[in-house]
Amino acid sequence: MDMEKVIPLDLSDRDELPNLIPFDPETMKPQDIGFGQPSTPILHSEDSPEGQVWNIPSLWWSPEGNPTYVSPRTAARLAYTYEKENDVKFPRFPKGAYKEASEAAQESSSVGGATNRKLAN
Repeated sequence: MDMEKVIPLDLSDRDELPNLIPFDPETMKPQDIGFGQPSTPILHSEDSPEGQVWNIPSLWWSPEGNPTYVSPRTAARLAYTYEKENDVKFPRFPKGAYKEASEAAQESSSVGGATNRKLAN
């Protein structure tokens, strides 16, 4: 597992981001990154840029399929950039709905998570 430095949250600075993408079940395989079982996105619930709550991955993947665990700030920057560049959205919940978002992430994980479908649609 490649732990990287925390990058300040400047959502506009694409040049400083590593070349990582969310898990794609069509081209990638879940991997054990040290938690004792295969992992795909490892979701966490954060405030989205527009003030809602979003579930975004903290485990991102190189185009070659190698996982990298990133800080929450970097995850937010990667998610924001990925949405803009690919015209997709990560799951959103109402402002302050952290419990609902966390429960949705747990439910998704219990039925196979991102191994069944892409997280961002």
